Amino acid sequence: ALSWAAADVLYKKKIPAVATLHDFGLLCPNMGIYDFRKNSQCELYKPYKAVNCLFTNCDKRSYFQKLWRWYRFRYTRDVIRILRKLSALIFVSDFSAGIFLDFIPEDLKYRIINNPFFEASTSISAMLDRRGQEELVQARKKAMKFIYVGRLSAEKGIDVMLEAFKEIDANLDIIGDGELIKDCEKAAEISGGRIKVLGYKSQEYFSETMIDCLALILPSRVAETSGLVVMTAASHMLPAIVPDTGAPADFVADGENGLQFKSGDSNSLRQSIYKFLKNPVLSVE
Repeated sequence: ALSWAAADVLYKKKIPAVATLHDFGLLCPNMGIYDFRKNSQCELYKPYKAVNCLFTNCDKRSYFQKLWRWYRFRYTRDVIRILRKLSALIFVSDFSAGIFLDFIPEDLKYRIINNPFFEASTSISAMLDRRGQEELVQARKKAMKFIYVGRLSAEKGIDVMLEAFKEIDANLDIIGDGELIKDCEKAAEISGGRIKVLGYKSQEYFSETMIDCLALILPSRVAETSGLVVMTAASHMLPAIVPDTGAPADFVADGENGLQFKSGDSNSLRQSIYKFLKNPVLSVE
C-alpha cells in the first residue's frame, strides 16, 4: 500500500514477484472504487475517465489527500508500469478477480486464493454434541440476537444497519471501533438495551458470543474484496446477512447459508432480519 518500488527493483534484478490484491489500489487512487464523500460506488476507474477522477474529491480526508493519491496511482501505473513488472497476481475472491480482469494484461498470470480465516479452538460440532441442536435453537430463539463485527464507518453501512433496527424487536451486539461509534452509542441509548456497543474484542470473544446469535450482519456499502468475517462465522455454523454486491455475496448463497439484501437499502435489510426471526432454525442448518 505504501510503495511498489520493491517490485520495480525485483523486476530489474529478474526476480519474479507475485502480488496479493486485498484492495483495488491498482485500479483506483483511494483503493476502494468508492466515493467516500457520496457514500456510493464509483466507476471513474474505468478507461478514459482519468481526468474526471482527478477532479473528483472522493477521498475520506481531503482533496489534497486525493491529489497525492492520484499522483501516486498514475506514477505507479504509467511510469513504473507495475502491471508489466509483476509475474503474477493473487485475487482473494471471485468478485475482485472479476473487477480486475478487464484491466490487466492478458498474459499476466493469476490465481484466486481465498483469505485464510480464524477457526475456533472448540469446534461447532463439539458444541452441538454438548448442547444438542434443539437446545442450540432454543438458546438462539431466546437470545434473538444478531451481531456485527467490523469498522464503524460510513462505507461499512452502519447507518443502514441502525436504521433497520429501529423497528425490530431483537438484540444487536456491535463489535468494533471507528468514527461512527458515537452514532452507535446513541442508537444503543435509545434502544432500551436491545443494542449493545462492545468496542474492540478479540477473535476468541467473537467465537464465544456468536454461538447464541441468529446471524452475522454485514451491511457494507463499499464493494468488499473478501468476506473474512463471513467465513469465520460460517465455520461456527453462523449464517450471514450480506449485501448483494461485493465479495461477501460470493460466499453467501441466498436462502442457503444466509441471506442477501439490496445494498444500501435499510428496508431490504430489515426484511432479511425478519426472516431469521421467523425461522431461527436457518441458523444451524
